[in-house]
Amino acid sequence: MAATGRNGATLNRAFKGTRDTARTHLSIKRLADDQFGATVTLTAAPGATQPGAACWTVTEHGHNSKVKTGENAGEFLKHDFVVRQYIQAGK
Repeated sequence: MAATGRNGATLNRAFKGTRDTARTHLSIKRLADDQFGATVTLTAAPGATQPGAACWTVTEHGHNSKVKTGENAGEFLKHDFVVRQYIQAGK
């Protein structure tokens, strides 16, 4: 499953073999101050040839790195939307 946009909200090609998009619904519930529960409902695109899957990612913004070698050696780079954790949440 591929997504466009930084937050994956727009699915452009939900399943290989079709240009139709899948439909998704996300519900998030606060369980405690530092805990959340999420329910993802994924409805396959018409004519889909492969099953879909939902994944949960934890991203980091404002990540910095100093390049040590290569053509960008010595450069200081800033990164957003760095995936730190990737978990398949279901099919």
